[in-house]
Amino acid sequence: MSEILLNISLRVWHPTLAHDSISERIGLPERFAHTAGAARTSPSGAPLDGVYEDTYVSMPMIRKKTVELGDEIESCYSRIEVHADFIRSIVEAGGKVEFYVSAFLKELGGFELNSLLLKRLASAGIGFAIELYPEERG
Repeated sequence: MSEILLNISLRVWHPTLAHDSISERIGLPERFAHTAGAARTSPSGAPLDGVYEDTYVSMPMIRKKTVELGDEIESCYSRIEVHADFIRSIVEAGGKVEFYVSAFLKELGGFELNSLLLKRLASAGIGFAIELYPEERG
């Protein structure tokens, strides 16, 4: 398959857990995060109306790396697999866990996620969100 320029983050939503308890338990640094019930703020930190309904945390795993997607997802999952029970508990409590992939395309490309990897991810309750960014034409 093709090597593609990628960003991959692990994103987690939970109805009640604090964001830092999630990132500490999984052992990844946070890039974006907030906790359920906290006052909402804009990306610049300005206060907004209301509070966050759910906890959210985004933890980068790779940034601007040219790799084969299936191989890199396998590697990312291997880094967090020891926390599969915790990840499953998040999903069972009404939360959501996913690999968020940003793929930056210069030309036609493809990837494969084999059935054994998909089975391992599904068993842990991990989903996918993939955003494709075509090369900007000037």
